[in-house]
Amino acid sequence: FGSSNLPSDSGFFPSTPQPLRACHITPSFSNMSYTGTIISFGMQKGYGFISCEQVPSDVFFGRNALPQELQMAPDLFPLKGKSVQFDLKEADPTKEGAKPQASSVKFLAAEGEMLVGTVKNYNPIKGFGFIGGVGVEGQDFFFSKRDLAPAYQSAQLQGVTVGFKMVTSADGKLQARDVSVAGGGGAMAGMGSMAGMGGMGGMGAQMGGASGGRMQGTVKAYNAERGFGFATSPAVGSDIYFKSNGMPVSVGSTIEFTLKTMPDGKPQGRDVSLPGMGGGMGGGMGGMGCMGGGMGG
Repeated sequence: FGSSNLPSDSGFFPSTPQPLRACHITPSFSNMSYTGTIISFGMQKGYGFISCEQVPSDVFFGRNALPQELQMAPDLFPLKGKSVQFDLKEADPTKEGAKPQASSVKFLAAEGEMLVGTVKNYNPIKGFGFIGGVGVEGQDFFFSKRDLAPAYQSAQLQGVTVGFKMVTSADGKLQARDVSVAGGGGAMAGMGSMAGMGGMGGMGAQMGGASGGRMQGTVKAYNAERGFGFATSPAVGSDIYFKSNGMPVSVGSTIEFTLKTMPDGKPQGRDVSLPGMGGGMGGGMGGMGCMGGGMGG
């Protein structure tokens, strides 16, 4: 039927034009991955910002958004200027000045870029190994003995955090060059195995992160009232529980301890002392444990 058959006041066609309502579209960032460039990051403050062309403001990210290797060894990987991929959470509209927040930050590897990762396996006799866990999805990096400093070429490096330069071989495979080891554990392990001196060799291997080794770590968290906290060490892949035994300890300070792996696989620091005190010296010296403990006390 035609519109001319309807009365003007039927309601089907308004007699007067109705005003248009404004449509406000709220941008949604969920279920998408974005790319951007890190413009700042403060390791002590534990957060930074990413610049992204797809997002109108800088994107906030915290330390826990980074791959674990970078959280443990930030000195191996300068973050400013690095290209990253990340997931994005919208800013809280109830908080004034709130910024969108990045999570699951992954680094976009490029030829010649410095990366950080964990040694998955290394055979000093065959002279090669593989590095993984660098925030690059599904990629392991081949490296050879000659890419290590001489002090580390005979070390047991599995599980140790390393920095390296990414290169691509002629056949298109990813390789690591100029590999540097975080901390001193790997070198001591190599010295111990090369020395072939029984007890000293054992001490060297323990320094590389095995249970029973004397090593250093940085206090990550500490409860002064209860006298315990957690420390990190580049040679150990998880946080290390310790008791201060009344020593003046604070977050960020360096401690020495004997590493012990518990039945559930979690590491603990025993015989804790401050650097230079020698509190647990005997722990790494095998049969001299009693004498070392007395000297430390």
